[in-house]
Amino acid sequence: MNPDECKQVLLAGIEKINPIFNPLGFVFEISGVGSSSVGAFASGFYSKDDKEVWLIYRARAGLGAIIYQYHQLGIIHDDLMNYLKKSDVSKLKYSNRKFASFSKGGGDPFEAFGYDIQNFTLEFLNSNATEFEGVLQQISLAKNADAIHKRHSRTLRRSVSLGIFYGTLLGAVIGGMSGSLLLGILVGVGIGLMIIFLGLRNEKSN
Repeated sequence: MNPDECKQVLLAGIEKINPIFNPLGFVFEISGVGSSSVGAFASGFYSKDDKEVWLIYRARAGLGAIIYQYHQLGIIHDDLMNYLKKSDVSKLKYSNRKFASFSKGGGDPFEAFGYDIQNFTLEFLNSNATEFEGVLQQISLAKNADAIHKRHSRTLRRSVSLGIFYGTLLGAVIGGMSGSLLLGILVGVGIGLMIIFLGLRNEKSN
């Protein structure tokens, strides 16, 4: 599939959702048609004032991530469905592994997107610029907080694992050399706790 064919597919998909977007005041325009390192593509966006909804169609992956954007803020469709607590009933899903949006029912992803818009996001798209931006900010902050929490959890698990391993190893060596099991245990626990503390302090400094 060449870039022009990607554009044709994208525009055909847009025709399916124009009846939903156009009455809301959103107008679609093509923003790019060409080839990149991952192949041919065509992209475009719906816009109303400073509110934008970006779509891209790639020859290799099909419909890509759908992005709601306001100035420098941007979130993908899955983020919005999670925020609205509609992930379980929405029809469109994005795969990070495949870089593609797909219909959960196996149908047309454009139609699945249209279903989600019609049933779950009309109020959001109809909101004024301040409210639209506010939702994007809330979702972005929540995602950042979740990413930080996951990173800290991984650091804690890693620090505890290293502390237990090296504490046990060095405690056994010192206990064996000194002939005192109790001394070995105490030293091992101390070393383990120190490793855990240093790991967490290094994480906080980053």
